Amino acid sequence: MSKFNIIASFFLLILFFTTSCYGCATFEEKSVENSLSLGPPEISCISVGSSGEVTINWVEIDDPLGIFIEYRIYSSSVGGTFTLIGSETDRLTTSFTDFSVNANLSSFDYFISCVSVSGGSAVEENSLDTLSSILLDLTNPSNGTAILQWNNPTNPLNFSNTDYYHIFLEYPSGSWSLIDSVVSSVNSYIDTITICDEFLNYQVGIGNLQGCTSFSNVDGDQFQDMLPPDIPAINFVSVDTATGYVEIDWDTTYFQDAYAYIIFQNINGVWEVLDTVIGYNNTYYLNDSTSNSSLQIDNYGIAAYDSCLNGNPNTSPVSPSHNTILLTTTLNVCDLSIDLNWNSYDGWNNGVVHYNLYCSKDYQPWIQLAQLPTSSITYTHFSVDGFSTYRYMIEAVENGSEKSLSNIAERYVYQPDQPSFSYLKTVSVTDEQNVEIEFYEDNAVDLSGFEIYRSDDDGINYQFFDATSASPVVFLDTDASTNLQSYHYYIDVIDSCERIAASSNTARTIYLSGSPKYGLTNYLYWSSYENWDGGVDRYEIFRKVNDVYDPNPVASITGSSLFFEDDISSFLGSNADGQFCYKIKAIEQPNSFGFSAESYSNEFCINQEPIVYAPNSFTPNGDLINDNWIPVVNLLDIDNYSVRVYNRLNHLVFKTSDVNESWDGSFFNSDKEVPQGVFLYFIEFRNGRGDYLRKQGHINLIR
Repeated sequence: MSKFNIIASFFLLILFFTTSCYGCATFEEKSVENSLSLGPPEISCISVGSSGEVTINWVEIDDPLGIFIEYRIYSSSVGGTFTLIGSETDRLTTSFTDFSVNANLSSFDYFISCVSVSGGSAVEENSLDTLSSILLDLTNPSNGTAILQWNNPTNPLNFSNTDYYHIFLEYPSGSWSLIDSVVSSVNSYIDTITICDEFLNYQVGIGNLQGCTSFSNVDGDQFQDMLPPDIPAINFVSVDTATGYVEIDWDTTYFQDAYAYIIFQNINGVWEVLDTVIGYNNTYYLNDSTSNSSLQIDNYGIAAYDSCLNGNPNTSPVSPSHNTILLTTTLNVCDLSIDLNWNSYDGWNNGVVHYNLYCSKDYQPWIQLAQLPTSSITYTHFSVDGFSTYRYMIEAVENGSEKSLSNIAERYVYQPDQPSFSYLKTVSVTDEQNVEIEFYEDNAVDLSGFEIYRSDDDGINYQFFDATSASPVVFLDTDASTNLQSYHYYIDVIDSCERIAASSNTARTIYLSGSPKYGLTNYLYWSSYENWDGGVDRYEIFRKVNDVYDPNPVASITGSSLFFEDDISSFLGSNADGQFCYKIKAIEQPNSFGFSAESYSNEFCINQEPIVYAPNSFTPNGDLINDNWIPVVNLLDIDNYSVRVYNRLNHLVFKTSDVNESWDGSFFNSDKEVPQGVFLYFIEFRNGRGDYLRKQGHINLIR
């Protein structure tokens, strides 16, 4: 180094320290106008070597004019005087190692200047950046931690530095790894020892935007793991719906020295060790021995222990407990609804955001029935189907990503016993206002009652009109007009929930009608009996004469025939009153229940017109030919019959109420003969309907 340069450096250092600005002084030549210089280099990073040496790195100077002379490196102990410790004449060389210091024991300050030709003279320009070596101070408090403290390479940190200090650990020997980072505003770090008993070395580094890292010295000591692992965090406790066993899932501990996990279960209020899971990364357990997820709420906790201290491992406290969700159901038989109840899921720090309720009917795929808020632990499923199996499960969803499933609660929707049959046995007309309805019920089931419905518009509309709980079931419809129409009926069977358990077949009464037909024939026709199980075997026609039914049917015809012609000519000369009444009896073929029912129609009467013949003359002369006058009558009510005969003077000459009594031509109250002449007769009678009729005419009496 030239004498000039030595003198210049001396004055530079004096000016630098008197102004408290390292590297701020310049030679007087720098103030010369129009002088050219290269400027100081930019220091990149500074690192401490294994023997305490310090390596400084900088960015090379551009020298397009070729005026570069050398770099100069200055050093000082912290707070001391800077001295020139070396130079480098190769502009492309950007690092220098100071072997004269022991940066393992203290920090040292450095700056770099650049000497170049300017105005014909050598000019030295100093860097405004002064960097300090990073001194790492490691403390072992013998409590299972390592305390690291260090200084910044600049104060304050240069803007080109990155935002983090990186902490490095050498373990095992010769293998360095990054264990953590702290923000660049922090100059300390506490490392928890997770290695049983080893000599551990630490180092701190901070990078800059040029990709260069400043490293501290390496400092180490003998450390022991005296702290237990951190408390494991349970992710979820859930029921394995395929088996009913309880799943427990947790995160690995932060400290990787965890050797095993202890599974705790709260049984009858006491925490007991359930099992142990070996292995740091084994974080799942299936309780297939003590879980009873369909009957009880299980609580679980996890603790971790390491492998240190010769079989007496450091063990963490038990984690906050998590519990299973127990879902129960209650069937409302008559409402056809199912009440669901469950307990809340507890344990997540973020809590439950909502519950999902899932349902499966008759083992079909699961569907989501509802999403419920965290405050809900009950739900009622309405309008379920009877005789179906419903399965439910609850899914708790964390305000994050974890989930927990409940047990599967299964409920069969049984219903009151249903009748195996519901048969309207018969509907039968008893008189003009009443219809008797007989129902054949299933006595093997418990029923609440029976409701009967009637239609008077040929089965289009039905109206309820009566109910009973009596057995056997016999209704009497007293508000019918059986002579005017037929009626349809059916019966609803009511179960113990007051619901319709079954509906019977419909049945229709037989409506009989007819009319007199020329030739002393009565024409009958009727509606069919409907919906017998066995069908109609035959119809029997019964006839009533003079208010008396013949117990034997007039005729029996097939079930497909719905009309009949009755020849009543045989009743001429009898005392039949002319009214012929009929009923139809339908007889069922043997049905599947093992019996045959019967049904009667309404009664329908046909009135044949009375036949009355009165001779217009007779000759009461004793020759036994036409000696008496007597009307010939048929088909009228002989009990209401009278004959009167009057002469021209309107004197009564004969009367009788006996259809068999004749007039012999004498006065009715003496044996005296009436004279020959013309007489007036009156015949009064009632027909079969009870209508009063009169017939009159003249009689020519010849003697």
